Amino acid sequence: MFNKKILLIRSFTLLFTALILIFNINLLNAQWVSTGGPGYSSVRCFGFSGTNLFTGTWASSYPGGVFKSTNNGTNWLAVNTGLSDTSIMALAVNGSYIFAGTVNGGVFRSSNNGTNWVSMNAGLTNPTIYSLGVNGTNIFAGTYNGIYLSTNNGVSWSFTGLTGYLIFAIESIGSNVFAGTSGSGVFRTSNNGVNWVEVNSGLTNTAIQCFTVIGPNLYAGTFSGVFLTTNNGANWTNTLGMAGTIVNSLCVSGTNLFAGTAGGGVHLSTNNGSNWTSVGFGIPNTEVNTLAISGTNIYAGTLSGIVYRRPLTEMISSVKLLSNELPVDFNLSQNYPNPFNPVTTIKYQIPKSDYVSITIYDQLGKEIQRIFEGNQKAGYYQVTVDGSNLASGIYFFRINTADFSQVIKMSLIK
Repeated sequence: MFNKKILLIRSFTLLFTALILIFNINLLNAQWVSTGGPGYSSVRCFGFSGTNLFTGTWASSYPGGVFKSTNNGTNWLAVNTGLSDTSIMALAVNGSYIFAGTVNGGVFRSSNNGTNWVSMNAGLTNPTIYSLGVNGTNIFAGTYNGIYLSTNNGVSWSFTGLTGYLIFAIESIGSNVFAGTSGSGVFRTSNNGVNWVEVNSGLTNTAIQCFTVIGPNLYAGTFSGVFLTTNNGANWTNTLGMAGTIVNSLCVSGTNLFAGTAGGGVHLSTNNGSNWTSVGFGIPNTEVNTLAISGTNIYAGTLSGIVYRRPLTEMISSVKLLSNELPVDFNLSQNYPNPFNPVTTIKYQIPKSDYVSITIYDQLGKEIQRIFEGNQKAGYYQVTVDGSNLASGIYFFRINTADFSQVIKMSLIK
């Protein structure tokens, strides 16, 4: 009898160890995955038209051009017919038209999802295009010597000023259009380029790489972090946690702000840049040139020519901080209600700042959903789990930090 008990204990120990091993292996699966891509030309930009995903690529030693995927990056096809210059620096979409800005060939336009391209350079005396921007029916093209405007989808262009400035980024909020320069900060126009005003108060780094917008907030990625203005550039503040980082690209999903960096991978802020979390796990080439969001996925284009994809749900969660009081120790509470249908709540606490991951697994140890992954300060937290897309059954909910790991079982009954 005694030997049977020992064997039973050993069997249970082995089973538990195996489950934890499966959990640890699957913990690595929630990350960016390679979708392939050109693989030799640096991915410089993205464009979306319906269900079509386009990448613009460039390399001095290899052919680049535009590549298209109709299945979220599973397959890529070069679509360069008519492109006399395949060094692509910018893409923009306006209605049924796709525009490509090139290093030496000016602007090209496609009206059939990249099947063929037509040169659209009438009035465009500078053929080196670094950026494209759309504001209503107007299209702006930033060059190494000023900015141009087309009001007829590229049929003709007119110079709008900023002579001597290299324009790396163009963005708009309402009637205000912003131009980001390589070393002279930000300029704004409210009359389609008739007049440009320098708006650099508080902008301590004037090498602008990119822009993005959340409501009235304009964000600028620079050679030293991300800056924010809430008043159309009247003054800027430096967001915390990214100082000294070259930010190549910015994009948003709701109120969530993503930054693609030079050598630092991808970072996420859920509070307007007050804090940043690294979310680039799975991207071996941390030189991220460009980011874009389509549907439920975010895409990262890298210097190595590979495009990476990750579901937004793995990084954007429903975690809420309940209290800043310092807990005595770690704890993960049983979900309530349990069983649940289809929503349940779980509370947990961490006594110190730590890197936290929260994950759901099925009974086989397969990862179902990464609820949260990132740095959290000490406090009491609550997370909501929505099982609307899950089948009835038993699931496991795991919290993992550098010093703590705990798994609980929960039941979904529909």
